[in-house]
Amino acid sequence: MSDYTEKTSITWEEIKIDSMALAKKLREDSNNTLPDKILAVTRGGMIPAALVTRILGIKQIETIGLESYSGQNQKEAISMLKQANPSFLENTLIIDDLVDTGKTFEFLRPLTKNCIFATLYAKPDGEPHTDYFVRSFEQETWVDFPWEV
Repeated sequence: MSDYTEKTSITWEEIKIDSMALAKKLREDSNNTLPDKILAVTRGGMIPAALVTRILGIKQIETIGLESYSGQNQKEAISMLKQANPSFLENTLIIDDLVDTGKTFEFLRPLTKNCIFATLYAKPDGEPHTDYFVRSFEQETWVDFPWEV
């Protein structure tokens, strides 16, 4: 059983606007020293990562497949479904859609070196685990994304 008492839905237009806001925040804070590659955490991070690569002009993109949920229930352990090219674990911008509890980024950080962790959305428990996010939601809110069928 999940702990979510509220639910909100994100639209495609919000994803576009929030991806642009994330890219702008990254560009402004970086002083033109952003990494030249992006690692998308699949599956949720694929679309935000694709948009951010376009906005920032980054051409190198890779994915890492991690599974931390079964439906609305967070699993005890994170499963790696697809490993990333090792060169993408250093000096890379890592993007996901949402940092909920922070377990995914907590799992990834020890595997990486000198990476920037960014996400469109964050919840209070997850905020300390990300370097950048655009909007926050209450911990009890389930966020439905437009790519979830």
